[in-house]
Amino acid sequence: MRPNYLVIGAQNCGTTSLCANLGKHPDVFMTNPKELHFFSDPKVFARGWGWYEEHFKTVTTETAIGEGSTTYSRNVYQPDAPDLIYRHLPNVRLIYMVRHPLRRMETHWLHRRRLRRNPLWDFERTYREVPWMLDASLFWRQISLYRENFPDDRIHVVFFEDYVKDPDMVLADCFAFLGVDETFVIPDSREAQNRSLGRRADKGSGRALRQVPGSLSLWKKLPPSLRAAIQPFLTFRLEKKPEWPEAIRAHAIEKVTPDMEKFLAFYGKPADYWTIGEL
Repeated sequence: MRPNYLVIGAQNCGTTSLCANLGKHPDVFMTNPKELHFFSDPKVFARGWGWYEEHFKTVTTETAIGEGSTTYSRNVYQPDAPDLIYRHLPNVRLIYMVRHPLRRMETHWLHRRRLRRNPLWDFERTYREVPWMLDASLFWRQISLYRENFPDDRIHVVFFEDYVKDPDMVLADCFAFLGVDETFVIPDSREAQNRSLGRRADKGSGRALRQVPGSLSLWKKLPPSLRAAIQPFLTFRLEKKPEWPEAIRAHAIEKVTPDMEKFLAFYGKPADYWTIGEL
């Protein structure tokens, strides 16, 4: 069993919530975990089709069968994904979820902090040293690589802002695109998934402790009350979005603006749908 639709990104644009709700439709199958990275990670692809198809073995009567890997639209880091997908799944349908490109980068940084990827890097260093942080926000560049092989009627774009405003309407459009009953209403469709704000991230002390062999096992053995007392010294709560250094902000706007203008125009949004200058 192979998928007939893929959610290809973009990262930190609400795809976890979208995929969770897609999978609640009785005729839609979504893998668990949602992100398999099969076409974007050479080590995963080397596991072979048997490994990949194993994730779809529980399909029963569903007709829309898919997975959602946001690394499929991070071309600067995983350049082979669009071509591999076309070569192996030429008739697959693609769902691409996007949001305000600079807001996406802010959430990207929060996400990395929460998952302890370069946990002590500030926003500026992450922007400078993680090339896909900017690249993943160049939505026109990313989708154009798919449009080289996939016709536009096989690509469905979802705007995060529309989804937040009216998830039921957006989901109905997705269901119609996937060829399943678009009148089916998902319970609790507004429930957010995988948020970073409000979650905890490591301080330098927490990062250092994790490097000590056996520290995780010891931590799990501590009484919950003691862990709660110690935790504020090791971690902090992600309560606000990062500040943009002026030079980084100017660079991002310069790179994003022409790409954003083409994307919005092609997908029928007004030029001021995303306002960059006010950030």
